Amino acid sequence: MSNIQDQPKAGIHMLTGLTVKAVSTDQDGIHLTFSDGTRLMIYNYATLNGRSLETTNETERLLGLAVLSCDQSETTITLMFRDGPLLRVDLTDQAYRGPEALQIMTRDGRIIVWN
Repeated sequence: MSNIQDQPKAGIHMLTGLTVKAVSTDQDGIHLTFSDGTRLMIYNYATLNGRSLETTNETERLLGLAVLSCDQSETTITLMFRDGPLLRVDLTDQAYRGPEALQIMTRDGRIIVWN
């Protein structure tokens, strides 16, 4: 049985309550590692407090902050963090960069993919 799931509705909500332990960015996107070892990789266009993550280095502000809530619509995933930062990931076709829109790798080896 495969450990890869394709964007289950509850997938993004597993981040609620987790604290950001590490943040990194590269040419592919932004990578968040949480206190329990779960990792979130964002490849699509994303903003932090309305500012493009391509043009700002504000992702370090997320270090040590807990995810208060997560929401997913047809076009956007939104993560609200303690002390106010709002991270939005664009799920529209125009924002797609690949290899997928985003993915979560859980500490138990499950991979959840948004295409």
